[in-house]
Amino acid sequence: MKWLLSFLLSLTFVSAQVFASDLCHFVFRKNETKTYSVDLDKIERINNLEEWSNRFRVHAYKSDPFTPTASRRSEKRFVKVEGKLLAGEAQDAINAYRSLYRRVEGAALLIERYVVLSQAMRKANELGVRSYRDFFLQNSVAESLASEYARKINTVGDLSRELSLVEEGLRKNFRSLGDDFEAYNYVGLKMDKLAKMEYCSPVCKQAIEEFRNNIGLKSGLDRELYKDLLQGRKGYTLEEVRAIFNSHPDAVLMARKKEFVQEGFALIRKYGNDLRLFKRLYNSLADSALGQKKYLISMFKSIHDNAYLEIDAAIVKRVTLSPGRPSKKMRVAEQETAQLNRERFWMNFSRSTNGADKAVWNELLEHAKTTGSPHYEAMLRAQELGKKLGPIGQTKVKGVKRLIVGVTLGIGAWGYFNFNSSDLGSSDDQLLDSAVNPQTPSISDAEEDEPEILIDYLGQEDAQLTEILKDMYQMDILLQDQN
Repeated sequence: MKWLLSFLLSLTFVSAQVFASDLCHFVFRKNETKTYSVDLDKIERINNLEEWSNRFRVHAYKSDPFTPTASRRSEKRFVKVEGKLLAGEAQDAINAYRSLYRRVEGAALLIERYVVLSQAMRKANELGVRSYRDFFLQNSVAESLASEYARKINTVGDLSRELSLVEEGLRKNFRSLGDDFEAYNYVGLKMDKLAKMEYCSPVCKQAIEEFRNNIGLKSGLDRELYKDLLQGRKGYTLEEVRAIFNSHPDAVLMARKKEFVQEGFALIRKYGNDLRLFKRLYNSLADSALGQKKYLISMFKSIHDNAYLEIDAAIVKRVTLSPGRPSKKMRVAEQETAQLNRERFWMNFSRSTNGADKAVWNELLEHAKTTGSPHYEAMLRAQELGKKLGPIGQTKVKGVKRLIVGVTLGIGAWGYFNFNSSDLGSSDDQLLDSAVNPQTPSISDAEEDEPEILIDYLGQEDAQLTEILKDMYQMDILLQDQN
């Protein structure tokens, strides 16, 4: 009897194992269908983002509605680099773009290698392979990856888990490539064009060639970083990177979302930097019929409150505490705001809650009136708008408002859509890590001189920002119709 009970228990255990294995295969294969099906939703979102980006651009840049905001910024930077190349100073050009090329070409390489691994892992599951390393090598997986993942996989469950991690890492690298591709593409095309210009001397052409041969995966440092994944690859051409970018909808979607936000912020900046436009916006929003959009006033108040904190407050103190008569204080104000938005400074000065600041503001306003100063009318307009906005308020904003304030004012180099952390930008490692696994070099180190927006996908705040930008567009149309 004991032997029969033992036999039944053994049979039950084996059956459970077989069932678990079959279940893993079933779930695994369902996921495979989902991964390789055509994602029509992504295509629709890409088209929608492109359409809205074009709308924003037309309203933000009426004199030149066809040049993307990113291209305007890239052009300013390339003009400086072009001067170095014309002088034969290739190293300066390399220094300017080293980080950009490392991120883009590193992401391209990781995508190439891990897509092959992902496909081999799916095929191994379908065929019931158990000798993973040999199978991976037969399917063109990089030797270092074949060895690493063969050690990690002992069961179908292990295979499913590791595949999930690989594909999660791939999605991060798709986004990393999409985030930087347009800038990379711009530089590559500009280099090609410069090399063909008559004014590019042999010295210039030699510098361009030196640049191409010593940047990205052609540089010694980057080749050392990625040596286990190169598999004989010497580097990338622009066409090869573009082909990888175009082959992955996640990368394209990332690029289009970035463009959407950049163009939308250009529209916000137009109103944030022009108080006359903002006054018209404020008056329109005061209309009760537009009550649902009055939150835009709060958004602009946050922008101006933070402009005071980051820019204007220190100048206000210099003016207030400077010795002498109002005429001398006025000269200090003129000198300190010569390169700034002076009308915004006047408005924020008038909104200060400090007693000494308010007394000096009144002195300056009276001085401008009695002396017939050209500043008087601007100061009156600024004070009127300042009263509508109210006193300087809470300047420590969070979430979407913080992103809008930072990008509009140009404070800080990076705005992140990473709302899982309590403080945006609080953890560089968390925000910038886009590696597939801890052994893979990071390819998203921030480039200090190029303000960018790194956008993660589809959180609640993402939808809030989309609503804000579209509402600004609608308000801009309304104001134009009122002209």
